[in-house]
Amino acid sequence: MAFSGAWRFQVRYSFNEIETTMRKAALGLGWPDGIAEQFGRAAAYLERRGIRSIEPILAVLEQGKSPARPIIVSETAVIPERSGFSAIAAFDLLAARVVRHVELTDPCNLDALIGLAGVAAKEFSCGFLLKPTRDSLVRVYENRVYRPDIQNIPSGSVSATLLPRRESLPEVAERHDVNSAAWHRSLELASLTLVPTTDASRRLGAGAGLRDND
Repeated sequence: MAFSGAWRFQVRYSFNEIETTMRKAALGLGWPDGIAEQFGRAAAYLERRGIRSIEPILAVLEQGKSPARPIIVSETAVIPERSGFSAIAAFDLLAARVVRHVELTDPCNLDALIGLAGVAAKEFSCGFLLKPTRDSLVRVYENRVYRPDIQNIPSGSVSATLLPRRESLPEVAERHDVNSAAWHRSLELASLTLVPTTDASRRLGAGAGLRDND
C-alpha cells in the first residue's frame, strides 16, 4: 500500500520507543553509538516535557557530522560549526568547567539544544542557561525546563552558561499541607500497629529504647 502526502492522523508512541527509534535513526546516518544514544535520550527528554522532538532532532542528525572546533579565549568558547557535535561539545565544556561561557554562533534547532542540554544536565548533575535572544532565557535542568512562552524564536547565535549548583538541586519540599481529617484517620490506623510498652520490649529495641539519644 502506497501513501502520498502528509499523514492525516497521529500515532502515539511510548517515550522508550521514541528514544530507541531516534537512536537507531542516528546510527543509520552513521553517527557514533555513544552520540546516537545521546540524541535518543534528548528526544525522550523533550517529549517527557511536552516539547515535540522528532523534527528538531532529525534536523540536527541530517545536518552532518562535522567535528566541533571550539575557539577558546580566556573563559569563553566560541563554536561556529552547525553540527550536533557543536551542541554536545558546548555542554561538555561547561560541565567540565573548562570554560564559563559558550557561544554557538551557528547553532542547531533550539529545541534540539534544550534536549541535549537536558541529557547533559542529568549526566553531570547540573543545569544550563541558554540565551537564544537578548530578552529570552531558557533554564534546563535534569527534570524540568523553563522556557519563554513565545513562538518562532529566530535562529542565530545562542549563548550557554552553567547554572549555579544551588539552582540545579532538585526541588524538595520539607513540609506539605494535607487534609487534617484524613491525616487524623491515617494516624488512627497507624496506631493499630502499636503494642503496649514493657521493660522487655524496651530491651528488645521497641520505642526509643532504654536510652534516648535524640
